Amino acid sequence: MAISSEMARYMSSGCCPLCGARILDALRTIFNGGLHVVLGDLLTASGLTATERVRLAPTSANVTFVEPDTLRCGYCRETWEIHNNLPPAPTSSSAVDVGGMFRLPRVQQGGVPSNVSPPVPATPQTLSPTQFRFTRLRANALIEVPARSVRKVMRNDSSTTVTGVEEFGWRVERTVTVEDRNATIKGGLARLTIAGFADLGGTLAKEVREMYSVTSQAELSRTTSVSTPVPPHSAIEVELTWKIVRLPGVGLFAGSAGALVEMPFTVDMDLAVEWHTRNV
Repeated sequence: MAISSEMARYMSSGCCPLCGARILDALRTIFNGGLHVVLGDLLTASGLTATERVRLAPTSANVTFVEPDTLRCGYCRETWEIHNNLPPAPTSSSAVDVGGMFRLPRVQQGGVPSNVSPPVPATPQTLSPTQFRFTRLRANALIEVPARSVRKVMRNDSSTTVTGVEEFGWRVERTVTVEDRNATIKGGLARLTIAGFADLGGTLAKEVREMYSVTSQAELSRTTSVSTPVPPHSAIEVELTWKIVRLPGVGLFAGSAGALVEMPFTVDMDLAVEWHTRNV
């Protein structure tokens, strides 16, 4: 039984005969192409022997042998028959020598047979925001971001040590920040325009505000008291730094064609303080 025309193309090109994706490396392709032209019925009547599997469906290649007589491309997932009842037509770029020897197909620079057309790269598909749906928020560990420093001086003009006390307070608007310009899209060949990312950014901001109860005029506020001993006839400066406690995370959107958008965000959660003193 002769090999099928699809199998002949696969052996001579190393590419999937259905989608054109490169499967076998150039050296293995040249070897297989020359063999199938010389021997004609190189393959067994059905399926592949262990030796033929090493040549035609190695474990390192994105192709699978499917019992009893089929190969499946790992890229397009389509299959083709190894054998049929019609002998394959000889290719013009391969020639057979006599005496059990064979001549390899003509090879261009780079080791690719000259009769093989390179696979056509798939064109990325531009999706619209409506083709994505919000799935969930993935939060990371809290971080503290220094935001404001305040200094106050405690003086003691007496001859004994006193305890100085200063009150500090701060109020700031609570914000949600969505970094749509730093979003990434993964999976498949999908892509989004800048406007498309911005549209998803609006959706993410709404989801974050609802999740963490951030209203339009929400604020963070805190007061703290600092006390420290002040020696006689001296002054102590207190420097207090306000920090915004923020929660960073990523918003996830699932799209068509297996696309996934990951968009960073941060939300203000609380205020923290850090202070130290020095003699002045």
